[in-house]
Amino acid sequence: MSILSHFTESYTKQLSLIKGSDLHENGKYTTDQLYQLIIDVLIYRAFAPPPFQYDTNDKVTVLVSDQENPVVLKDFSMNGIKKRMVSFEVLAEKLSFLHPLHSMFSYLVEADPTMNTPQRLKQLFDMINMTAQNIGFVVSD
Repeated sequence: MSILSHFTESYTKQLSLIKGSDLHENGKYTTDQLYQLIIDVLIYRAFAPPPFQYDTNDKVTVLVSDQENPVVLKDFSMNGIKKRMVSFEVLAEKLSFLHPLHSMFSYLVEADPTMNTPQRLKQLFDMINMTAQNIGFVVSD
């Protein structure tokens, strides 16, 4: 985890020193490649069903799964506003690699000088939505 933290700290320091126009080339933002990689890992690790592996040491092929179940969403209502939220018991469930990866994503967005317009933020949200739809997870408005 500390390697990820050090990488994030160094990368975001350098990123904040670069002019936004220098990060835009041939109609694309260079930071989008890193965003897409992080989004893919976050979405797939959190919402995709676990990959199955077959134990070849057994005479009968056994289905083995070593990953936690996908994230479950539940309905939540407060002050007449209905939303969906992740069903998570802080005291009972394991924490994972997703938290530092989420922090890294947040710090990058904060330090990225190209994230300075509503249109640019919408592009980032569209990347998240597209990845979620690719695994069959419906993102509602």
